[in-house]
Amino acid sequence: MLIPFLYAEPNKNLRKAKVTTMLEELNAAIKVGLEQNRHNTGPRILLTGVPVGLGSEKVIRLVEELGGTVVCQ
Repeated sequence: MLIPFLYAEPNKNLRKAKVTTMLEELNAAIKVGLEQNRHNTGPRILLTGVPVGLGSEKVIRLVEELGGTVVCQ
């Protein structure tokens, strides 16, 4: 992530341009993700209580293989 490096940038205008670019890239990535999931009519799943670490990706993979979409974990 570039955020710590932004504070080291002494030029305010350059720092502002970098943040603007990062936000535009983030918005573009979100739009692509939304477009890909627009046609998914399966259930949307919110995972809670799933441990983070080795093996936790198996739960997400199983949900997606069965037609669901994990929207938050």
